[in-house]
Amino acid sequence: MPKLVASIIVLCVIVPRTAALEDCGNGAYCFQKCVSKKPAAGWRYACTTTSGAGEEEVVVCGDARFSCPSGTICDDFNSRCKSMTSANSSTSMLQNSDAHRAAKDVATEDSSTFCGLVKPELPSECECLDRRHGGVVNCSITLAGSDTFGLFLDVLPCDAAAHMDIRVTESLHHINYTVADISAGTSKEYPLPGMSVSIPTVGEAGLLVDVAFMGSLADLALKVGINACAESGGQKLCGSDLSSHLPFWIVNHTFHFGHFCDSSRSSQPLLIV
Repeated sequence: MPKLVASIIVLCVIVPRTAALEDCGNGAYCFQKCVSKKPAAGWRYACTTTSGAGEEEVVVCGDARFSCPSGTICDDFNSRCKSMTSANSSTSMLQNSDAHRAAKDVATEDSSTFCGLVKPELPSECECLDRRHGGVVNCSITLAGSDTFGLFLDVLPCDAAAHMDIRVTESLHHINYTVADISAGTSKEYPLPGMSVSIPTVGEAGLLVDVAFMGSLADLALKVGINACAESGGQKLCGSDLSSHLPFWIVNHTFHFGHFCDSSRSSQPLLIV
């Protein structure tokens, strides 16, 4: 199994527009630095944080859920910020915070589009694109010092039968793996053949996609995350038993798609015979 080589519940807080905020260009605002300013980027882990008072310069790590203070470098493999001046000095990574929403924008929150509902619940490494009966989520992920890999969700809650497809790609090892037509009512783990990460003190851990797609349009639980499992000391260890950075939830939220689906269906062109 090729190993990926190491490389160097969103709560949108409502704040007054008068506060000193950085506009991320995607409906989100940050007190510090925006992790991404792509128009379609998600709002979770979207703002850097500081380790103390004041506006401290930070660098966003490969795993963009985390940052490190100025004067350190990200050691994603060990989940540490390593000093650039002292070889034996390191600190814990800083977890980036969720984006804020300006108070004036709350009343205009868009529930008539897929991305209007879903984007605030996605991490900043993911972008959302609307489709008539759903949407596409496109993520670029680095996990535990791995090479960057892509994860694509094609979610269609408003089709005759709600379903989604998942595709994972990784160019270095020519991996292109698809799980198609996952129907509502599914709760399952899908191993990712040929994909693994190295975990300190444990060794190689195989990657998998953890999926739950449950409920109705009124309350549809959508849960998709990247996790890892490994054998250690005769036991199977997964997720947080391996690393505090696992699992990495792409989305983990219950959505109310009823209004969006009603709008989606009513917008279809009429067929005149």
